Amino acid sequence: MSQVFSEETHHNLLSRIPRCTGREVSDWLRTVEAGPALRFEEKVSRLRSEHDLAHGHAKALIHEYDLRRTARSFSRHVRKGNGPQAVPAGRSVAVAGRCVSRRR
Repeated sequence: MSQVFSEETHHNLLSRIPRCTGREVSDWLRTVEAGPALRFEEKVSRLRSEHDLAHGHAKALIHEYDLRRTARSFSRHVRKGNGPQAVPAGRSVAVAGRCVSRRR
C-alpha cells in the first residue's frame, strides 16, 4: 500500500534531500523531467534503482515534480483564458495543495 504524506512531511523530506544525496531538489527534478514518461510508482522505482534513493525521498521528488507540472499547466491555461475559470488579477486559487496567485 502506498504511503500518503502530509504537506508538512512532504516539505521536510524535500528539505533533507540535498543533505542526504548531495544534489539539490532542482537537479533531481531535471532528472525526472529528462527521464521516460512513466506512471508515478514507476518513476519512484526508477529513481530508487538507478540513483539509490530512499523510497520516501523518491516519492517526495515525484510528487513535487507532479505538483509543479500541474501548476505550470494550470498557469498556462489561465494566461490563455482556456482554464475552467480565469483567475482575476490579484486573486489566488489552490492547485493540488498549492496556492497559485495571479499578480496584477
